[in-house]
Amino acid sequence: MTVTERLRRRGATHRLSSVVAPPPEAEAREGESLAERYRRMANEGYEPRLVDRVFLVLDKLIAATALVLLSLLMALIAVAIRLDSGGPVLYRGLRVGREGACSRCSSSARSPRTPSSASVPTSAPS
Repeated sequence: MTVTERLRRRGATHRLSSVVAPPPEAEAREGESLAERYRRMANEGYEPRLVDRVFLVLDKLIAATALVLLSLLMALIAVAIRLDSGGPVLYRGLRVGREGACSRCSSSARSPRTPSSASVPTSAPS
């Protein structure tokens, strides 16, 4: 059901434009740009609530906990890679991007120390 149909059901006699018209504070002031008007409107009538502060604290606690736990996990993975392969933990290589632009790329993926038997050719191609 559209807004117009709902207004007709309620017996509204005024025009739709008066119902959906912007509030008076949305009107432009003398010499005010659109960006300035939006900045002013964004800050008008905002009062922080207790629930906003609670969610902010909760967000920060969850983020800090995840950061600590995941950094420990990443450190353990780095130590395991270092002990297993003896090489650097991060692989740094050149990658070719859009329009042939080269950029450095870091990755924690490692290559095996010795090639597997599947990747070593057993005979010369005929």
